[in-house]
Amino acid sequence: MTGTACISLGCLTQPNPLIALMACTALAVPGGYLAFFHTAPFMVVNFMSAVVIGAAAAVRLAAAGDVPIAISSYFLVVELITAVPLAIQIVVRALGIDLLQSDRDPLTGLLNRRAFEHAVVGALLARRDADSFLALAMVDLDEFKMINDTNGHIAGDAALVAVSHALRDSTTETAVIGRVGGQEFLVADVVTTAVPDQLGRRLCVAVSSVPFPVTASVGTASVALCRVTTDDAVGVFHQLVAEADTAMYAAKHDGGNRVSHRTLT
Repeated sequence: MTGTACISLGCLTQPNPLIALMACTALAVPGGYLAFFHTAPFMVVNFMSAVVIGAAAAVRLAAAGDVPIAISSYFLVVELITAVPLAIQIVVRALGIDLLQSDRDPLTGLLNRRAFEHAVVGALLARRDADSFLALAMVDLDEFKMINDTNGHIAGDAALVAVSHALRDSTTETAVIGRVGGQEFLVADVVTTAVPDQLGRRLCVAVSSVPFPVTASVGTASVALCRVTTDDAVGVFHQLVAEADTAMYAAKHDGGNRVSHRTLT
């Protein structure tokens, strides 16, 4: 906005109206910056500065007898000050959509492994409650291969989508959910107990309720948030995943459709 003000002041104090009018095109520079990094109200202020100051210079130029040049130059200013920020906004929105989609599993719409890790590490760094724990659950579908072998991969994909909806419906708004393998899902949430039995049981019940012959082996792991520092947040995340994975295989070894837990020491 300081740049906008300086350019506007320079245009207003320029004695030559044609130079003042052409100098208004420089407002496209802060306009482009605002389109990249700031909100619409700032863009409107920059745009209106160009429109008003350009009109004043065009009036001065027309009064000097150069009406055609005044009109054409003014429309050039308006076109440039409109087109540059608009084009940048279109690019920014397109890139934002692509970035959002790159973080999602294309079948289920859940977070992929990379995006899930970023979200959970962010949760580890954001909370330091002494009585809170980050619980992470590894959910692996039992007998999923049988669905693909019996009914085909379309039925298998439909089962995965149904499971993803069930996981969303059975967790809180603060939960982070990702699909990290063919039939593997990760769920993370902040809880108030070191052993998140309730979370694990909810996930088991949710999967068994889908209209497909599938259950889940759920392994959970947890860590006290007050123990996590900025330097070891990523390492703690990978430990949680490893412990939850080990617990999941223990649940599967015991027959599936059950929960096993491990706590980070």
